[in-house]
Amino acid sequence: MAPPGFSFYMSFFEIYGGKVSDLLNGKKKLVIQEDANSKIQVSGLEERIANTEKAMLEIIEFGHSVRTTHSTAANDTSSRSHAIC
Repeated sequence: MAPPGFSFYMSFFEIYGGKVSDLLNGKKKLVIQEDANSKIQVSGLEERIANTEKAMLEIIEFGHSVRTTHSTAANDTSSRSHAIC
């Protein structure tokens, strides 16, 4: 459990079919760029604050629930994307 007054920001996006989408903001299309210091930046990515373990898990569960899935021979809801939280 996080100490009292502790909070952190979370974001969650997926890469699918060469496109990047924000899983916490209606699958808004995102742009990945490299800045002048050779660091990768994801432009327009929404952040949500988590103050508790429960809030963190709710954010993760929500993002996971909107990921792109399709049926396969082995799994009815196979994830078809790469997700980064």
